[in-house]
Amino acid sequence: MTAAQQAKLNLQQKRYIQQHKENEDFKNYHTKIAAIAGGPIEVEFDWATVEQGLLTDSFENMFLNNGNNIREWFLLNFESGLKKVCTDDMSKEAFRDKIKKVKFIHAQEGGLKLENDTLVFATNLHGNGSPGPDSIKSFLEENL
Repeated sequence: MTAAQQAKLNLQQKRYIQQHKENEDFKNYHTKIAAIAGGPIEVEFDWATVEQGLLTDSFENMFLNNGNNIREWFLLNFESGLKKVCTDDMSKEAFRDKIKKVKFIHAQEGGLKLENDTLVFATNLHGNGSPGPDSIKSFLEENL
C-alpha cells in the first residue's frame, strides 16, 4: 500500500469507527463512570488515534470479536479497574479530586498516565497491550 493510499480510511474502516462513535456504550460512558466514581467525570475518546491505528496497520485484530475489542479494551477494562478502586466514599472522593477527565487513546504501548487532572488510558487496539483491571487498580491506588 502506498502512502497516498494510506492517507484516508477506506469505507469499511470508516464504518468501523462510526459504529463505535454512535454506540450507546461509548456515547453514555461518562454516566457509567460517574456512577462508579460518585460524581461527574469527563470522558474523551481520541478517535483520531484509533483512525491512525487503522491507517498504520491492518485492523484484523481490531475487528475480531465482532469489532468488540475497542469496547472491551477501552470500556470494560477501565470500568472493572475503577470498580476495584472506588469501593467507598474515601476512594471515590480521592478519584474525583485528582481526576476530572479520562481520555482513551490507541497507542503503540498500552498504559496509564496522569497529565495534570486527566487520566490517559492508552491501549494498543491491535491486541498488543491494554491495561487490565488489576494494573488500573494498582496505578490509581498509587496515584490518588
